[in-house]
Amino acid sequence: MLSKIENDYKKKCFLLLDSLSTLLIYSTSATVGRFLQVIIGRVKKNKGSFLATIEKKMHEEKDIITIQHFMDSLIEMKISKNKQYYKYTGVSNFSKKWIEIK
Repeated sequence: MLSKIENDYKKKCFLLLDSLSTLLIYSTSATVGRFLQVIIGRVKKNKGSFLATIEKKMHEEKDIITIQHFMDSLIEMKISKNKQYYKYTGVSNFSKKWIEIK
């Protein structure tokens, strides 16, 4: 698939991987990390964007940290008292506090 993007489409691409949790169930975080290096490198080479989801509570903290290392930024979401919130990190001029989604 990535070879097709590189060879056939000479414009920006957007790749969504839902979910890294599935990959981590069947592989180690190191293997998934190597896979992400290749995928993200190819997407960036074509000036594209990559978005991946992961369920934090399913994995050990060390695995989450390994995966986060490959990402430029992070969007976290949570639900508290029937309200939805998000937090965005990776861009210096953006608030790192939880913000309610209205």
